[in-house]
Amino acid sequence: FLNLGCQQAVPQFNKSCQLVCVVRPVGLVDEAQGAVRHGQPIHWVVYTSPIKNKDGEVEAAMEMMIDITQRKELEQKLIASENRYQAIFESSPSALFVLDADTFTILNCNDSALSVYNYEREELKGTTFLRLFREDEREDWDSILRNSKEIEQCTHITKQGMVIYVTMRISPASFQDQQALIVSCVDVTKKLEAEQQRVAEAGQQLEEGTAGSEELRARLAQQEEIAGQLRGEMEVQAQQLESAQQELRQAMEHARTVEQEGE
Repeated sequence: FLNLGCQQAVPQFNKSCQLVCVVRPVGLVDEAQGAVRHGQPIHWVVYTSPIKNKDGEVEAAMEMMIDITQRKELEQKLIASENRYQAIFESSPSALFVLDADTFTILNCNDSALSVYNYEREELKGTTFLRLFREDEREDWDSILRNSKEIEQCTHITKQGMVIYVTMRISPASFQDQQALIVSCVDVTKKLEAEQQRVAEAGQQLEEGTAGSEELRARLAQQEEIAGQLRGEMEVQAQQLESAQQELRQAMEHARTVEQEGE
């Protein structure tokens, strides 16, 4: 079939094509891709319709092309953005949950969430995020989650019933055309246990230090007592020495007196 108006239909072409062979079936809606004068890609939706003569025989075809390049570029950017989001989502070391903003239904979660809570993905998706809290606390956390952006510490329950401690960050987002919340949960259980261990060790060292101080004070008191006894004994010895010296002086004076009387 002849097509003498390509340049009018697609102004990006350098010149009109004089003959186009239509190989697609008549009556088909299809997409096509090409390039414009600068080598940039262009996309069309092509509508092919038959042109019949008075006898009902197809003697030509009419094609209508609609430029959908911008839509294709947006689709490609969306795919790239989704891939980038998915890569960041899955590579995060924190447990990440995407929740329905109204019901807290888990719409998605990453591999770290499965590792921390020991669930399979299918076991979590479609269930409420509140299942991770203690049963008697869920009603309270429903209200807190709706009004908080950050929770410093709370308790969660794993699939096996183990209690873990987590900090949470909550951010609004859009997920698959619906309002959602992205919740980041960081397991701080080991950190808290390490801190408690350090506190216990510090307390033990303090007790040991107190006991050591008491022992040292007792030894000092004992030494002071011994020193006091020694001082007392030295005072007695000094008095005895002074007394002996006095007696010796008296004896010497008496001997001298006797000697003088004998002369």
